[in-house]
Amino acid sequence: MNQRPWMRAVSSFVTVIIVAGALYSGFFFFSTVRALVAQAPLPFADRVVQAADPVATLEISQPSEGEPQQVVVAPTSQRKLTEPVNVLLLGIDQREGESGPWRTDTMILVSIDPVNNTAAMLSIPRDLWTTIPGYGESRINTAHYTGDLRDYPGGGPALAKKTVWYALGVPVHYYVRVNFSGFEKIVDAIGGLTVDVPDAIRDAKYPTADYGIMEIYIPAGVQQMDGVTALQYARTRHSSSDFARMDRQQQLLLAARDKVMSLDIPITRIPAILDLVGSSVQTDLTLEDMFLLAEAARNVDRSSIRSGVIDGSMTTTVITPQGWMVEVADWDKVRALVNELFPTPGQAGAGE
Repeated sequence: MNQRPWMRAVSSFVTVIIVAGALYSGFFFFSTVRALVAQAPLPFADRVVQAADPVATLEISQPSEGEPQQVVVAPTSQRKLTEPVNVLLLGIDQREGESGPWRTDTMILVSIDPVNNTAAMLSIPRDLWTTIPGYGESRINTAHYTGDLRDYPGGGPALAKKTVWYALGVPVHYYVRVNFSGFEKIVDAIGGLTVDVPDAIRDAKYPTADYGIMEIYIPAGVQQMDGVTALQYARTRHSSSDFARMDRQQQLLLAARDKVMSLDIPITRIPAILDLVGSSVQTDLTLEDMFLLAEAARNVDRSSIRSGVIDGSMTTTVITPQGWMVEVADWDKVRALVNELFPTPGQAGAGE
């Protein structure tokens, strides 16, 4: 019984990894990780700007051309979130032995509103045609690739954040980036996910790590998925569409939330999970940021999580002169959805 508080702290840390690192779990932390800070190095937190004087909110400046935004934070003991915090989740197709740069296979914008105790998530199609600030028009999934390739300040994640901000008009405070191998291992480490598959999936051209293809089959009904199957469920689109794929990713997000909320993790699994963090996950969230998000997200009930997808009702498929198949948005429809999911602070109905 003396270990129970420690185990709860470990479970909280694993929640951070699954929710922030595994991409499909959102930011539904349910406790604090303070008890683990002194016991485990956390190499994935790589940037924070400490404020000279205590502040009560996140201060973030509108990005300008060629400059990454700066997030100013105050010491944990003095801080309290008073406005929504938005985090961009990025999934990259990083394969063993490759050094990049990589396009983003998945982009999900997640928000936590600490005032109204709500959360929201928006899936962005990787083929969405938009402006990459400073680099012209292209698919939105090339922003990360271009940022790394062109040595943009802050690299691919910074340019991806800036691009999403410009496209949607929503500030992007932080990012979390994960590779797919890491996602598989983390899902396995916490015992897999339970997913109710609405329709059977058969994909004869699922991409393999060595750039080949294979056939996969996932039957309909409640399935216990290991890491490999969960990733296949999240990534496949040859038997459906990119829009259906985004729906499945959000389904996995909620399944992961339910799983980590009920975890009682054996101590023997903890070292392996911690070891995965450094190589699989990159973020500009610090432990300090995570503490605050944990305090806010623990108050979010599942029924208060809003979700949306920029889908075919808001886009038109177009072939560019280069022969690329892209999705051109009806921006009035997209921004109506964005305003519904991410209302500005103080906006009427924000807590409904």
